[in-house]
Amino acid sequence: MPCPSGICGMAAWQVISPLAVVVAAVGRSWGPVWFHLHWTLQLLAVVPLTVATVVLGTVANKLGDGNGYDRHKILGFIILAVLWIQLAVGFLAHRDTKSSQPAPQEPSTSSHLSEARTRSLSGYLHIVLGITLLALGGLQITWGLYGEYTSKPIPTWILILHWM
Repeated sequence: MPCPSGICGMAAWQVISPLAVVVAAVGRSWGPVWFHLHWTLQLLAVVPLTVATVVLGTVANKLGDGNGYDRHKILGFIILAVLWIQLAVGFLAHRDTKSSQPAPQEPSTSSHLSEARTRSLSGYLHIVLGITLLALGGLQITWGLYGEYTSKPIPTWILILHWM
């Protein structure tokens, strides 16, 4: 039976967060819907699941189910800290983008190039941190699966979900 912290972490970093990234990457043509969906998935699902992952993992470790603080457990705390930073930088990026948008022009005088969106430094940092978090989340799950499940067989459905 998978541990609750592993289920929460897998849901956050292998299902919901990648979905939110896809929404941000391909949903720009949806108008403001893409941003609200991306924000909702991240703030109302990934953040609580990540907090639950760290809390449940810490409780399991304190109750004797763990073997101290190894790289898997330390990386969980790092992911949680970087997640909060990434959210704050994303807030700044969105605020900066809104304030730096040029005033709308008449449709007849507007060219396609003048409507191109400019990305702020905080926008690029938000993206880099997000990609880093996805990579660290996958690594974290790999370390959890192969470090915590050493004496137990890993259920096939978990391996399929993880390596998809």
